[in-house]
Amino acid sequence: MVFSQDYGIEKPDPRLFQIAVEKAGCSIQQLLHVGDSLTNDITGSMAAGIKSVWLNRKRENPTDFTADYEITSLAELLEILE
Repeated sequence: MVFSQDYGIEKPDPRLFQIAVEKAGCSIQQLLHVGDSLTNDITGSMAAGIKSVWLNRKRENPTDFTADYEITSLAELLEILE
């Protein structure tokens, strides 16, 4: 996990997501970002070229952004990861 306050960079800045890739020791293609904010999580991961999962707990999407995947429960991640 990477916390913005540790680096002085706020989401959706793609640099924070690039730090996550470096910390994980993987490629951008191997990382999957899960977040509950379309504005901060999904747009940031998209800007960094990282696939995203929107954890949507029954909210309307008021934006033009679309995540690669959308789930309502973390249990649904298993299906995506298989």
